[in-house]
Parts: sequence; structure tokens; C-alpha cells
Amino acid sequence: FCSGLHCDSMALQAIVLSLNDIDYSRGRWTEWFSEEGRGRASCPSDSFVVRVQCGGDYCDNLRLYCAPFAKDSDYAFLSTAPPKVSNQFSEEAGSGSCGNGWAVVGMRCSGRYCDNLRLDCKKWEK
Repeated sequence: FCSGLHCDSMALQAIVLSLNDIDYSRGRWTEWFSEEGRGRASCPSDSFVVRVQCGGDYCDNLRLYCAPFAKDSDYAFLSTAPPKVSNQFSEEAGSGSCGNGWAVVGMRCSGRYCDNLRLDCKKWEK
């Protein structure tokens, strides 16, 4: 969700997985993005967002920390389900969600100070 002037306070809410289910050793940061450039970043195809970092005026420069499920995890992405994009959200319009059973795999932003957000989502299963 985001709040504050131009969505400058952000937080991820997630289902908590065991540390054994996520391979943090293979995690990596995406490039920084904002509304001034491409306006989006995506995780590698086998990874999902576990952290978001921001900087700049009103926190409008963003990057995502992406990590895959561990090889011996009980979780995996469901290859038969097409990806989806969340509804747009901002400090004026509540929070965004992928929904239960979906992981955030990317983020898009637009508007002044990158304050209109959408989440790229991918289905996973246990």
C-alpha cells in the first residue's frame, strides 16, 4: 500500500513463507525506475518481489529485490496461469493487491513522482 504526499510511504504486505522456501542467495535488485524513465521493473521469470527500496524526491525512484523459490521448496509458480496486472492505486486511491495465491513479480508507475502504481502478478501454488 502507499500513503503520504505522492505515495512516498510504501509497504508490502505478504504471506510469510519459511526462510527455507526462498533462495535469497540467488536474489538480486532490479535497476532503478521512475516515471521519468521506463516507469517499470520486472523480476526474472523464476523470481518474485521480496523487498522494495525507494529514494529521491517523494520516494519516486524505485527498485525491487527479487528472489526465487528455493529448489527444495514446496512452492512453485503455476505455469498454466497467465500473468495479470493489478488495478491502479495511489495515495488517493487505497492499496493494490495481486490477491491470494499470486506473487508480485513487477511494478509499474506513472504520474507525478511515480505515485500511480500497478503490480505485475504471477500465480503460485504449494
